[in-house]
Amino acid sequence: MAHALGQHKYDISFVPKESTDHTISVRFNNEPVPGYFQHQARLSIQYSNRTDITGSPFISRLATSTLQVTASGPGLERVPIEEPVEIWVNIASDQPASGPPEVIVTDSKGTRLNVEVTPQSNERFMAVYIPRSVGNHHVDISYGGDPIHGTACLIERIF
Repeated sequence: MAHALGQHKYDISFVPKESTDHTISVRFNNEPVPGYFQHQARLSIQYSNRTDITGSPFISRLATSTLQVTASGPGLERVPIEEPVEIWVNIASDQPASGPPEVIVTDSKGTRLNVEVTPQSNERFMAVYIPRSVGNHHVDISYGGDPIHGTACLIERIF
């Protein structure tokens, strides 16, 4: 999928359907775009936060980790204010744990709440926070510096 960003810049994304390395070739108007082209303009590629890729084609190497992170608990639902609520984060991986998950809760005024994350086992963590105001709160959970897909959510506080 290609999205024009303006000034001859594009955001390109794809979702691999196979767990194997992929060779990625950049084309424009069905013509290959090498690392250097007309007027010595440079093709600069940013891929997975790497900027050392300077041309096309290049190889996309897929990670083979079986990391699976899930979150559940009353802290992801409607809850009363001024009472501690819990979010349970479960981590299943073929790799050793890289520390606790990061849980960020922001209230409707943009204030980050204090969240205490404690290990319950090597694979299970409990995050506790206290909503202080009525209104929607935003919860973001990341692990190993990467956001966990599907865990950024808006929580409605009405009590």
